Amino acid sequence: MVGSGAMYGAYGAGVTAELGRQLGSKYFDSIYASSVGVFAGTYFSADQSRIMEEIWRRHIDGRKLINYFRIRNSLNLRYLENIFREGHSLLDIEEVFRSRTRLIYVLTRLRDGKAVYQTPTPLNIFRSMRASAATPILHNAVHLGDEYFIDGAFSDPLPVAKALEDGAQFVVAVNNKRADFEIPRSFYILGMLCKFFSRSVSQLVNDYEIRVRKSEEALQNRRVIVIRPSERLPLRSSVDTDAGRLNATIDLGIKDARVALEKLPR
Repeated sequence: MVGSGAMYGAYGAGVTAELGRQLGSKYFDSIYASSVGVFAGTYFSADQSRIMEEIWRRHIDGRKLINYFRIRNSLNLRYLENIFREGHSLLDIEEVFRSRTRLIYVLTRLRDGKAVYQTPTPLNIFRSMRASAATPILHNAVHLGDEYFIDGAFSDPLPVAKALEDGAQFVVAVNNKRADFEIPRSFYILGMLCKFFSRSVSQLVNDYEIRVRKSEEALQNRRVIVIRPSERLPLRSSVDTDAGRLNATIDLGIKDARVALEKLPR
């Protein structure tokens, strides 16, 4: 279970990298992922968590992924997709779909703002990842099938309740937000900007805090083991792309995963 958080996803990359090293990709029956979490979750399922860690350490900083000087798609998810398709960072799609571990992505359907829980296919996996991470204003809605989708964070930022509903015996939730997390002011500014394009999307952004609080309630279930930051994240915001702070956030995720491993059933 890996959730949303934009650049805070570096924490999830650190956690999943360590879990992958210690447990292997087949430890979990299913992986639920929303927004930025789909990247770490997918590489985990392919037993490539170490590669995802390296992508975060080497390819995400500065203006590589987020560049506000780009008028269209300031969030360059195509850039990430190209990394996933080539070289030493190549995602092993055959292994993803050969694995017995089921992948479930959260996408927010633009038409009505509802969460769609989708199992990707070899033909749509890259587009599905892009759809789940398509933050309004920063990236256009993504067309998939007969619908348009935006960031899964705005319908279900951490799909714990869905996993429990589906009958999970226990859930490991990687949450990059501390229990005292407060919604940054930038989210409300984003909601105001969205009004110029879509009032419905603006409302989804403004309701993000409600979604986060509901996720927190689901974390109280006794079947849920939560891995979350043991201290304040080094990143200054969810759009902080400083290389040093990104690497420190990954390192914190690795450290917290090592502590959590003692609680996990073997």
